[in-house]
Amino acid sequence: MRCGQVKTSMKGIFCANFVTPRGGWQACESVWCGECYTAPQGVTFHGHQPVDEEGYHWGKAGGDKHHLSGRDGGHLVTPFQCVLCIFRILTARNPGPHDNFLLDCIRQVNLDALAGTRHC
Repeated sequence: MRCGQVKTSMKGIFCANFVTPRGGWQACESVWCGECYTAPQGVTFHGHQPVDEEGYHWGKAGGDKHHLSGRDGGHLVTPFQCVLCIFRILTARNPGPHDNFLLDCIRQVNLDALAGTRHC
């Protein structure tokens, strides 16, 4: 957690493997402040901005940025596993120094899934 806050109750984003071991790995016990679970810094992902038939952009002024960070409780609405747990499931190992791009992609997919819960 970037802010260093200790999360109590269900205020935060909890990994589904928070208390349960999976695939031979220990329970990860990971939780983030929603505001601190942010988009990766190393790579820029495409963001689609809707346009009408004449090509005019529509939506909120300045674009909708809800896909750039999480929100507390998002794990209650959509299945959520942390980047490390997903990486381990996909590769059956811990990340190494050359795995940063895959880790960034996993984080952005998580943020996109959490962003879909914003309108629920």
